[in-house]
Amino acid sequence: MITAILEQVEIPDRNRGALKDFLFAIDHCFSIKGKGTIVTGTVLAGQAAIGDTIEIPAMKVDKKIKSM
Repeated sequence: MITAILEQVEIPDRNRGALKDFLFAIDHCFSIKGKGTIVTGTVLAGQAAIGDTIEIPAMKVDKKIKSM
């Protein structure tokens, strides 16, 4: 049964070793007093770490990642 499923599912080609720009699909965004803006979503490409600065093009701002 698993073999039949794997034959029908297309696994995307993701080269995790290559450096790519960080791309994140935002699902939800809200504020918590004393913490700042909280963003939830899905990483589509690349990687990010605490302390990295990311650009939010729609808002034309750069923000630093404080926690994950």
